[in-house]
Amino acid sequence: MKEQIRIIPIGRTSPLESLPLKRPEIKEAITTLAKSRPAMELPEGAQNQSNSLLLLLPGEIRNAIYRYCLGVRYDRVPRPPGPYEHPPGSYQYSSGLNEHPPDPDERPARDDAFNLLQTCRQIYTEARSLLERTAVAYVPVTGVTNFGVAIHQINRSTPADLLPAGVTVLQALTNFWHVRFHLHTATSLKERMNATNAISFDREACKLFSRLRQALLIFTSASPRLVQARGHAKRRAVVHFDHYFALWSKRIKHHQRVYTIFHLINLMGRDTDTVWEIRFYQNTEFDDIFGDGPRSRASVWNELVRLCQPYEHVTPKMEIYGADLPEGNDAYEHTRDITPSSIYWSSWPEDVPWRK
Repeated sequence: MKEQIRIIPIGRTSPLESLPLKRPEIKEAITTLAKSRPAMELPEGAQNQSNSLLLLLPGEIRNAIYRYCLGVRYDRVPRPPGPYEHPPGSYQYSSGLNEHPPDPDERPARDDAFNLLQTCRQIYTEARSLLERTAVAYVPVTGVTNFGVAIHQINRSTPADLLPAGVTVLQALTNFWHVRFHLHTATSLKERMNATNAISFDREACKLFSRLRQALLIFTSASPRLVQARGHAKRRAVVHFDHYFALWSKRIKHHQRVYTIFHLINLMGRDTDTVWEIRFYQNTEFDDIFGDGPRSRASVWNELVRLCQPYEHVTPKMEIYGADLPEGNDAYEHTRDITPSSIYWSSWPEDVPWRK
Protein backbone atom coordinates (compact mmCIF):
# COMPACT_ATOMS: atom_id res chain seq x y z
CA MET A 1 0.00 0.00 0.00
CA LYS A 2 1.34 3.39 -0.97
CA GLU A 3 2.16 5.89 1.73
CA GLN A 4 -0.59 8.48 2.04
CA ILE A 5 0.34 12.15 2.14
CA ARG A 6 -1.72 15.27 2.55
CA ILE A 7 -2.44 16.74 -0.88
CA ILE A 8 -1.83 20.48 -0.99
CA PRO A 9 -2.18 23.08 -3.72
CA ILE A 10 0.94 23.53 -5.81
CA GLY A 11 2.47 26.80 -4.65
CA ARG A 12 5.40 28.59 -3.14
CA THR A 13 4.85 27.24 0.41
CA SER A 14 4.92 23.56 -0.56
CA PRO A 15 7.07 21.37 1.73
CA LEU A 16 7.86 19.27 -1.38
CA GLU A 17 9.54 22.26 -3.01
CA SER A 18 13.09 21.01 -2.57
CA LEU A 19 12.52 17.41 -3.71
CA PRO A 20 14.45 16.59 -6.91
CA LEU A 21 12.57 15.53 -10.03
CA LYS A 22 14.00 12.40 -11.68
CA ARG A 23 12.98 10.60 -14.86
CA PRO A 24 12.21 7.25 -13.12
CA GLU A 25 9.68 9.05 -10.91
CA ILE A 26 8.20 10.78 -13.94
CA LYS A 27 7.81 7.49 -15.83
CA GLU A 28 6.13 5.94 -12.80
CA ALA A 29 3.65 8.82 -12.70
CA ILE A 30 3.03 8.53 -16.45
CA THR A 31 2.18 4.85 -15.97
CA THR A 32 -0.23 5.75 -13.16
CA LEU A 33 -1.91 8.39 -15.31
CA ALA A 34 -2.27 5.91 -18.17
CA LYS A 35 -3.94 3.37 -15.87
CA SER A 36 -6.45 6.00 -14.72
CA ARG A 37 -7.80 6.37 -18.26
CA PRO A 38 -10.79 4.26 -19.35
CA ALA A 39 -9.90 1.36 -21.61
CA MET A 40 -9.58 2.50 -25.20
CA GLU A 41 -11.62 -0.43 -26.52
CA LEU A 42 -14.59 -2.37 -25.23
CA PRO A 43 -13.91 -5.89 -23.93
CA GLU A 44 -14.57 -8.65 -26.45
CA GLY A 45 -18.27 -9.48 -26.62
CA ALA A 46 -19.35 -6.37 -24.72
CA GLN A 47 -21.89 -3.98 -26.20
CA ASN A 48 -21.77 -0.22 -26.00
CA GLN A 49 -24.66 0.84 -23.78
CA SER A 50 -25.14 4.25 -25.39
CA ASN A 51 -28.20 4.89 -27.54
CA SER A 52 -26.60 8.00 -29.02
CA LEU A 53 -27.58 8.70 -32.59
CA LEU A 54 -24.10 10.14 -33.01
CA LEU A 55 -22.69 6.63 -33.28
CA LEU A 56 -24.92 5.93 -36.27
CA LEU A 57 -23.12 8.58 -38.31
CA PRO A 58 -20.05 7.81 -40.44
CA GLY A 59 -16.71 8.19 -38.68
CA GLU A 60 -15.70 11.21 -40.80
CA ILE A 61 -18.83 13.11 -39.77
CA ARG A 62 -18.35 12.17 -36.12
CA ASN A 63 -14.80 13.50 -36.27
CA ALA A 64 -16.03 16.77 -37.79
CA ILE A 65 -18.53 17.11 -34.93
CA TYR A 66 -15.82 16.39 -32.36
CA ARG A 67 -13.55 19.03 -33.92
CA TYR A 68 -16.30 21.64 -33.83
CA CYS A 69 -17.52 20.89 -30.30
CA LEU A 70 -14.08 20.59 -28.71
CA GLY A 71 -12.64 23.63 -30.48
CA VAL A 72 -9.50 21.90 -31.71
CA ARG A 73 -8.67 24.98 -33.83
CA TYR A 74 -7.86 26.91 -30.66
CA ASP A 75 -5.20 26.40 -28.03
CA ARG A 76 -6.66 24.49 -25.09
CA VAL A 77 -5.75 26.62 -22.06
CA PRO A 78 -6.09 25.40 -18.44
CA ARG A 79 -7.73 27.94 -16.14
CA PRO A 80 -6.06 28.94 -12.87
CA PRO A 81 -8.17 28.78 -9.70
CA GLY A 82 -9.89 31.99 -8.63
CA PRO A 83 -10.98 35.06 -10.61
CA TYR A 84 -8.65 36.80 -13.03
CA GLU A 85 -7.32 40.14 -11.79
CA HIS A 86 -6.06 42.72 -14.26
CA PRO A 87 -2.88 44.07 -12.62
CA PRO A 88 -2.88 47.81 -11.93
CA GLY A 89 -0.22 50.06 -13.40
CA SER A 90 0.60 47.62 -16.17
CA TYR A 91 2.63 48.62 -19.19
CA GLN A 92 0.75 50.18 -22.11
CA TYR A 93 1.80 49.16 -25.59
CA SER A 94 1.93 52.49 -27.42
CA SER A 95 0.89 51.34 -30.86
CA GLY A 96 -2.68 52.58 -30.61
CA LEU A 97 -3.85 48.96 -30.34
CA ASN A 98 -3.93 48.77 -26.56
CA GLU A 99 -7.55 47.69 -26.29
CA HIS A 100 -8.42 45.89 -23.11
CA PRO A 101 -9.09 42.19 -23.72
CA PRO A 102 -12.53 40.73 -22.97
CA ASP A 103 -13.33 40.04 -19.34
CA PRO A 104 -12.56 36.35 -18.67
CA ASP A 105 -15.25 36.29 -15.96
CA GLU A 106 -17.84 36.64 -18.73
CA ARG A 107 -16.75 33.30 -20.18
CA PRO A 108 -17.83 29.96 -18.72
CA ALA A 109 -15.34 28.45 -16.28
CA ARG A 110 -15.61 25.12 -18.09
CA ASP A 111 -16.56 24.47 -21.68
CA ASP A 112 -19.86 22.57 -21.65
CA ALA A 113 -18.86 20.93 -24.94
CA PHE A 114 -16.57 18.64 -22.94
CA ASN A 115 -19.68 16.93 -21.57
CA LEU A 116 -19.49 15.08 -24.87
CA LEU A 117 -16.69 12.99 -23.36
CA GLN A 118 -19.10 11.66 -20.72
CA THR A 119 -21.61 10.25 -23.20
CA CYS A 120 -20.20 6.75 -23.50
CA ARG A 121 -16.88 4.96 -23.73
CA GLN A 122 -16.74 4.86 -27.52
CA ILE A 123 -17.46 8.57 -27.93
CA TYR A 124 -15.01 9.35 -25.12
CA THR A 125 -12.30 7.32 -26.84
CA GLU A 126 -12.88 8.79 -30.29
CA ALA A 127 -13.22 12.41 -29.14
CA ARG A 128 -10.34 12.36 -26.68
CA SER A 129 -8.00 10.67 -29.16
CA LEU A 130 -8.83 13.28 -31.80
CA LEU A 131 -8.34 16.11 -29.29
CA GLU A 132 -4.93 14.81 -28.22
CA ARG A 133 -3.78 14.26 -31.81
CA THR A 134 -4.87 17.57 -33.33
CA ALA A 135 -5.37 20.29 -30.68
CA VAL A 136 -2.60 22.43 -29.20
CA ALA A 137 -2.24 22.13 -25.43
CA TYR A 138 -1.22 25.43 -23.85
CA VAL A 139 1.04 24.87 -20.83
CA PRO A 140 1.51 28.05 -18.74
CA VAL A 141 4.84 28.13 -16.92
CA THR A 142 5.07 30.42 -13.89
CA GLY A 143 7.52 30.65 -11.04
CA VAL A 144 4.87 29.25 -8.71
CA THR A 145 3.68 26.28 -10.77
CA ASN A 146 5.64 23.32 -9.39
CA PHE A 147 5.20 20.43 -11.82
CA GLY A 148 7.49 18.27 -9.70
CA VAL A 149 5.11 18.38 -6.74
CA ALA A 150 2.34 16.97 -8.92
CA ILE A 151 4.58 14.06 -9.97
CA HIS A 152 5.45 13.26 -6.34
CA GLN A 153 1.79 13.42 -5.33
CA ILE A 154 0.67 11.06 -8.09
CA ASN A 155 3.30 8.51 -7.09
CA ARG A 156 2.20 8.64 -3.45
CA SER A 157 -1.54 8.91 -3.94
CA THR A 158 -3.84 8.98 -6.99
CA PRO A 159 -4.51 11.47 -9.81
CA ALA A 160 -7.99 12.01 -8.35
CA ASP A 161 -6.43 13.71 -5.31
CA LEU A 162 -4.76 16.44 -7.37
CA LEU A 163 -6.24 19.80 -8.22
CA PRO A 164 -8.04 19.64 -11.61
CA ALA A 165 -5.73 22.20 -13.24
CA GLY A 166 -2.69 20.14 -12.25
CA VAL A 167 -4.10 16.93 -13.72
CA THR A 168 -5.07 18.78 -16.91
CA VAL A 169 -1.54 20.08 -17.42
CA LEU A 170 0.06 16.69 -16.71
CA GLN A 171 -2.29 14.99 -19.17
CA ALA A 172 -1.33 17.59 -21.77
CA LEU A 173 2.40 17.05 -21.20
CA THR A 174 2.13 13.28 -21.41
CA ASN A 175 -0.56 12.70 -24.07
CA PHE A 176 -0.90 15.66 -26.46
CA TRP A 177 1.02 15.69 -29.73
CA HIS A 178 1.11 19.48 -30.04
CA VAL A 179 2.14 21.44 -26.94
CA ARG A 180 2.99 25.11 -26.41
CA PHE A 181 4.92 26.05 -23.30
CA HIS A 182 4.51 29.75 -22.51
CA LEU A 183 6.33 31.66 -19.77
CA HIS A 184 4.25 33.94 -17.54
CA THR A 185 5.21 36.22 -14.68
CA ALA A 186 3.43 38.52 -12.27
CA THR A 187 4.55 41.99 -11.26
CA SER A 188 4.85 42.89 -7.61
CA LEU A 189 3.55 46.19 -6.27
CA LYS A 190 5.25 45.57 -2.93
CA GLU A 191 8.78 45.34 -4.27
CA ARG A 192 9.51 48.50 -6.22
CA MET A 193 13.06 48.93 -7.39
CA ASN A 194 14.86 51.82 -5.70
CA ALA A 195 11.60 53.16 -4.26
CA THR A 196 10.49 54.26 -7.74
CA ASN A 197 7.50 53.37 -9.86
CA ALA A 198 9.59 51.00 -11.97
CA ILE A 199 8.03 47.59 -12.44
CA SER A 200 9.43 44.86 -10.21
CA PHE A 201 8.65 41.18 -10.56
CA ASP A 202 7.43 38.70 -8.02
CA ARG A 203 10.46 36.93 -6.54
CA GLU A 204 9.08 33.61 -7.75
CA ALA A 205 10.07 34.73 -11.27
CA CYS A 206 13.61 33.58 -10.53
CA LYS A 207 12.25 30.01 -10.71
CA LEU A 208 10.90 30.31 -14.25
CA PHE A 209 13.68 28.27 -15.85
CA SER A 210 13.51 25.69 -13.06
CA ARG A 211 9.75 25.27 -13.60
CA LEU A 212 10.18 25.11 -17.36
CA ARG A 213 12.84 22.45 -16.91
CA GLN A 214 10.38 20.37 -14.85
CA ALA A 215 7.74 20.64 -17.57
CA LEU A 216 10.26 19.72 -20.27
CA LEU A 217 11.43 16.69 -18.27
CA ILE A 218 7.85 15.42 -18.03
CA PHE A 219 7.12 16.11 -21.70
CA THR A 220 10.30 14.49 -23.01
CA SER A 221 9.88 11.45 -20.75
CA ALA A 222 6.51 10.75 -22.39
CA SER A 223 7.64 11.26 -26.00
CA PRO A 224 9.15 7.80 -26.73
CA ARG A 225 5.96 5.99 -25.67
CA LEU A 226 3.73 8.21 -27.81
CA VAL A 227 5.96 8.06 -30.87
CA GLN A 228 6.28 4.29 -30.69
CA ALA A 229 2.50 3.91 -30.41
CA ARG A 230 1.86 6.09 -33.45
CA GLY A 231 4.33 4.64 -35.90
CA HIS A 232 7.20 7.03 -35.22
CA ALA A 233 5.42 10.29 -36.09
CA LYS A 234 6.98 13.33 -34.43
CA ARG A 235 5.51 15.40 -31.62
CA ARG A 236 5.63 19.16 -32.06
CA ALA A 237 6.35 21.70 -29.33
CA VAL A 238 6.79 25.45 -29.12
CA VAL A 239 8.63 26.89 -26.12
CA HIS A 240 7.71 30.56 -25.90
CA PHE A 241 9.83 32.78 -23.65
CA ASP A 242 7.50 35.79 -24.00
CA HIS A 243 9.46 38.96 -23.04
CA TYR A 244 12.03 37.13 -20.95
CA PHE A 245 15.02 38.12 -23.09
CA ALA A 246 13.72 41.59 -23.96
CA LEU A 247 12.40 42.83 -20.60
CA TRP A 248 12.25 40.29 -17.80
CA SER A 249 15.77 38.94 -17.35
CA LYS A 250 17.28 42.30 -16.36
CA ARG A 251 14.66 42.75 -13.65
CA ILE A 252 15.08 39.36 -12.02
CA LYS A 253 18.83 38.92 -12.44
CA HIS A 254 19.39 39.87 -8.78
CA HIS A 255 17.55 36.71 -7.73
CA GLN A 256 19.23 33.32 -7.70
CA ARG A 257 18.83 31.21 -10.83
CA VAL A 258 20.04 27.63 -11.07
CA TYR A 259 19.29 26.68 -14.66
CA THR A 260 20.18 28.54 -17.84
CA ILE A 261 18.96 28.55 -21.42
CA PHE A 262 21.76 26.05 -22.16
CA HIS A 263 20.17 23.45 -19.85
CA LEU A 264 16.74 23.95 -21.42
CA ILE A 265 17.89 23.68 -25.04
CA ASN A 266 19.95 20.63 -24.14
CA LEU A 267 16.77 18.94 -22.84
CA MET A 268 14.94 19.76 -26.05
CA GLY A 269 17.81 18.61 -28.21
CA ARG A 270 17.99 15.21 -26.55
CA ASP A 271 14.32 14.57 -27.36
CA THR A 272 14.62 13.56 -31.01
CA ASP A 273 10.99 12.40 -31.01
CA THR A 274 9.85 16.04 -31.06
CA VAL A 275 10.23 18.92 -33.50
CA TRP A 276 10.99 21.96 -31.33
CA GLU A 277 10.62 25.67 -31.97
CA ILE A 278 11.86 28.37 -29.58
CA ARG A 279 9.98 31.66 -29.81
CA PHE A 280 10.24 34.98 -27.99
CA TYR A 281 9.06 38.58 -28.30
CA GLN A 282 11.32 41.50 -29.19
CA ASN A 283 10.31 45.17 -29.39
CA THR A 284 12.04 47.76 -31.59
CA GLU A 285 9.86 50.59 -30.31
CA PHE A 286 12.43 52.18 -28.01
CA ASP A 287 15.55 51.80 -30.15
CA ASP A 288 15.76 55.57 -30.64
CA ILE A 289 15.77 56.07 -26.85
CA PHE A 290 17.87 53.13 -25.73
CA GLY A 291 20.76 52.71 -28.11
CA ASP A 292 21.62 49.17 -27.01
CA GLY A 293 18.39 47.68 -28.44
CA PRO A 294 19.87 46.37 -31.71
CA ARG A 295 23.00 45.12 -29.97
CA SER A 296 20.97 43.35 -27.29
CA ARG A 297 18.73 41.65 -29.87
CA ALA A 298 21.74 40.52 -31.86
CA SER A 299 23.42 39.12 -28.74
CA VAL A 300 20.34 37.11 -27.71
CA TRP A 301 19.77 35.84 -31.24
CA ASN A 302 23.38 34.78 -31.84
CA GLU A 303 23.49 32.93 -28.52
CA LEU A 304 20.27 31.02 -29.28
CA VAL A 305 21.50 30.12 -32.75
CA ARG A 306 24.78 28.85 -31.30
CA LEU A 307 23.02 26.70 -28.69
CA CYS A 308 20.50 25.28 -31.17
CA GLN A 309 23.05 24.57 -33.91
CA PRO A 310 23.91 21.01 -32.74
CA TYR A 311 20.24 20.01 -32.99
CA GLU A 312 18.55 20.01 -36.40
CA HIS A 313 15.12 19.57 -34.80
CA VAL A 314 15.42 22.68 -32.56
CA THR A 315 15.02 26.07 -34.26
CA PRO A 316 14.70 29.61 -32.84
CA LYS A 317 12.24 32.20 -34.13
CA MET A 318 12.14 35.87 -33.07
CA GLU A 319 8.72 37.56 -33.00
CA ILE A 320 9.26 41.28 -33.55
CA TYR A 321 6.83 44.15 -33.05
CA GLY A 322 7.38 47.90 -33.21
CA ALA A 323 9.04 50.04 -35.87
CA ASP A 324 10.91 48.64 -38.85
CA LEU A 325 14.19 47.05 -37.93
CA PRO A 326 17.13 49.43 -38.34
CA GLU A 327 19.29 46.35 -38.95
CA GLY A 328 17.20 45.44 -42.00
CA ASN A 329 14.28 43.11 -42.35
CA ASP A 330 16.48 40.09 -43.04
CA ALA A 331 18.77 40.52 -40.06
CA TYR A 332 17.26 37.56 -38.19
CA GLU A 333 15.06 34.55 -38.75
CA HIS A 334 12.09 36.54 -37.48
CA THR A 335 8.37 36.96 -38.02
CA ARG A 336 5.85 39.75 -37.53
CA ASP A 337 3.19 37.18 -36.63
CA ILE A 338 2.88 37.42 -32.84
CA THR A 339 1.88 34.30 -30.92
CA PRO A 340 -1.01 35.04 -28.52
CA SER A 341 -0.46 34.88 -24.77
CA SER A 342 -3.31 33.61 -22.58
CA ILE A 343 -4.99 36.34 -20.57
CA TYR A 344 -5.97 33.82 -17.90
CA TRP A 345 -2.37 33.83 -16.65
CA SER A 346 -0.58 36.96 -15.49
CA SER A 347 2.13 38.44 -17.65
CA TRP A 348 3.95 41.70 -18.33
CA PRO A 349 3.47 43.77 -20.40
CA GLU A 350 -0.23 43.17 -19.82
CA ASP A 351 -1.97 45.62 -22.15
CA VAL A 352 -0.82 44.33 -25.51
CA PRO A 353 -3.15 43.27 -28.32
CA TRP A 354 -2.03 39.63 -28.36
CA ARG A 355 -3.09 38.97 -24.76
CA LYS A 356 -6.20 36.88 -25.51
